[in-house]
Amino acid sequence: MSRHARLVLIVAIGALFLTASLVSAQGTPQAKPRKINLNTATQAELETLKGIGPALAQKIIAARPFKAVAELKNVSGISQATYDEIKGLVTVHAAGAPPAKTPPDENKPAEPKPKTKTGSEAAGTTAGGLIDLNKADKPALETLPGVGAATADNIIAARPFKTVEDLKNVKGIGDAKFEKLKGLVTVGAPAAAAAPKPKGKAATGGASGEGEEDHPSKLKPGQIININKATLEELEALPGIGPVKAQAIIDGRPYKVIEDIMKVKGIKEKTFEKIKGFITV
Repeated sequence: MSRHARLVLIVAIGALFLTASLVSAQGTPQAKPRKINLNTATQAELETLKGIGPALAQKIIAARPFKAVAELKNVSGISQATYDEIKGLVTVHAAGAPPAKTPPDENKPAEPKPKTKTGSEAAGTTAGGLIDLNKADKPALETLPGVGAATADNIIAARPFKTVEDLKNVKGIGDAKFEKLKGLVTVGAPAAAAAPKPKGKAATGGASGEGEEDHPSKLKPGQIININKATLEELEALPGIGPVKAQAIIDGRPYKVIEDIMKVKGIKEKTFEKIKGFITV
C-alpha cells in the first residue's frame, strides 16, 4: 500500500471515530439539574448559585419563608441581573409537591352556623318546629337568628303576644330582623300565670311547701320536664309541686339523676313517685 493510500485510510478511520463520538454525545440525555429550594437549602447550597456569596446566602435564609420565587427580588443585594441568572435554578417547594392552597377570600361573609336545639326548648317549640313567643324559654329564643341573651330577655318581658307582628315592638327587633324571624315563630296561648300566693303560713303550706301534695299535674301525657333546665312555671306543672317546692328544686340544681330530687326539702318518696314519670336530667 502506498503512502498516500495509508494516509487516506487513517483520515477515514479518524472521521469515523469522530462521527461515532458525536452521535453518542448527542444521543445521551443529560440529567436535568435539581432546583434549589429557597426555603430549605443550606448556606452552602445557596452559594453554588451564580452571584450568591456567603453574605447573600445568609440574607436569603433570614428572609424565609418565600411564597414565590419572585420574592427573591425583595432580598437586599440581589439585583435584577442576579435574579434573572438564578430564577430558573430555584424553587420554593419540593419537587412534585402540590401548589399551596389559595387562601380564603377575607371579604366573603362567613356562612352562619345553624344553631342546634336543646331539650330545654321542647316546651316552647311546636310540632312544626316553630318557636312559641309566649312559651319558649330563654335558650329556645336564643336559637333564633339575631336573637341574643338581651333580646331574648326583652321578648320574655314583653309577653303575652297576641300576634307575631307584636314582636316588632320589642326592643332590639327592627323591621329587618322581624322579616327573618316571622317565619320561625308563632303565638300560642300565653303560659298560665302562677296563681297569686295567699298570705300566711297556713295558706302557703309553710316554708317546706306542705299543702302542695294534692296539686294535680298540668302536664300533657308524655310530656317530660328537665329538672336542670325547667322554669319555675314548668316545675309547678308537676303533680304535688307548687311555687315553694318549684323554687327549692331550682335552688338545688344541678341533679345527676332524677332520684337526687328527693334531697330537696319537702320532696320525699311519696312525691317522687308522683313525678318520676314526668322528669328527666
